[in-house]
Amino acid sequence: MRTMDAVGAAVVGILAGGMACGGGGSSSGPSGVDEVPARALPSQEAERVEQAQRIDAQLQALKRQPRPVLPGEEPPTPAPRADATRGVRGMLSRKGETISWTACGAEAPVTLSDPRSVTQGAVMTDGTPGYAELWIEGNPGSPSAVALLFADPSGETRGCAQAARTGWRAGGNEPFWSLTADPDGTVLSTPEWKVELGTVTRQETSLVAKAGDEALILDVEPVPCTDDMAGSRYGHTARVRWHDTTFTGCAAGPLDPTWTPKRSGPVEPGPVVP
Repeated sequence: MRTMDAVGAAVVGILAGGMACGGGGSSSGPSGVDEVPARALPSQEAERVEQAQRIDAQLQALKRQPRPVLPGEEPPTPAPRADATRGVRGMLSRKGETISWTACGAEAPVTLSDPRSVTQGAVMTDGTPGYAELWIEGNPGSPSAVALLFADPSGETRGCAQAARTGWRAGGNEPFWSLTADPDGTVLSTPEWKVELGTVTRQETSLVAKAGDEALILDVEPVPCTDDMAGSRYGHTARVRWHDTTFTGCAAGPLDPTWTPKRSGPVEPGPVVP
């Protein structure tokens, strides 16, 4: 018994000594060989990182893809490019051959190129700024004028302080009349009366607005027009037919180049409303 006890004590001492000498890093297995803690090899770590990156890239690609259009849904309108044709409002000035443009809300002007000469006669040549509405294209930092919608060289309008237009605005003098036609509806007015109609639609080259069986027909042509009383410049001439009355004058086209009234069938102008 003493011999067995001594052997057992010796074994316990050896094991205790081995654990003490092993520090905090390794331990002895049943075979007496030190075991290395389980740890991924560098190649395995790299493979896991690469796989995670691939999955992340796939998720980001899925986020960029448009959602499928469901039956009965309208396809989404693509976002316009920064250099696409767009409508803008702001202050226009010219000094010598340099045309400066300051968009409403912008802090600094940019140089505006005008290869089509659409701003000719629509701005003072002494550098005095005037309010204008244009279609432009190109880089926002160096835009190019595409079309003049409206310009007030004299500065008599409220300029950027007035609300932005969506559709058409037209008017004339002697007799005085005015018309607005946008997605919310159409209004024709004179000092004596006013008539409200629905949203304009397209019929051949005309724009048509209806109120029941009554119809108004607006014809516009891309011919520059000047208000002979206010001096304002417009990009179109206008003719309005309302039953047996025809009004002529000037018109400013919609700021939004993508706003196009829907097509309709032929109509006849409706009666005058006193």
